[in-house]
Amino acid sequence: MGSSWAAAALLGGLLHAWEPDHIAAVTTFVTQSPSRRDAWVYGLRWGLGHALAVLVTGLAAAAVGMAIPEVATRVLEIAVGCVLVGLGLRALLRWRAPAGDGQGATWVGVLHGLAGSAPLIAVLPAALLGSLGAAALYLTLFGVGTLGGMALYAALAGRLARHLHDRLPRAAVALRTAAGVLAVAVGSVWLWTAWRG
Repeated sequence: MGSSWAAAALLGGLLHAWEPDHIAAVTTFVTQSPSRRDAWVYGLRWGLGHALAVLVTGLAAAAVGMAIPEVATRVLEIAVGCVLVGLGLRALLRWRAPAGDGQGATWVGVLHGLAGSAPLIAVLPAALLGSLGAAALYLTLFGVGTLGGMALYAALAGRLARHLHDRLPRAAVALRTAAGVLAVAVGSVWLWTAWRG
């Protein structure tokens, strides 16, 4: 696999991390716990979960031609919508995050890796490369790009959330509310689209 494929995988993963459903989910985690370190960890945990899901499904597709069945894809899309709405409501109602919330970010990342555009922009190209080694490298680089992109976003969002929390508490509440509204809105669109098939 040439350097152009490697660059495409990294850039594709980086850009993929910034899709609206991903941003909406991670923003709810970041704004509920205004700590720069926590924000960065949320981004890393989400990115790790997403990367592992894409890697496993991509290798299965490349090795044996296995793809996620259409019915399962629809169920996963509905699950993503429900999770986003739930995260948004949690932010809006200001429920305290459970102790294992970093794990929650990981599992949301896994779910996002199984649904949405990831199968199209990562798994399909990897499966078409012709060798399992090339597919593994492509998917790994895509995962690195996704992880890096989300860690960058989460770090920036965490910095803003911490700044507002320390200096403008009302603005911090407004940011958290906006994150909740965004997650509910994006999740509702996902549910509507998935339900209509």
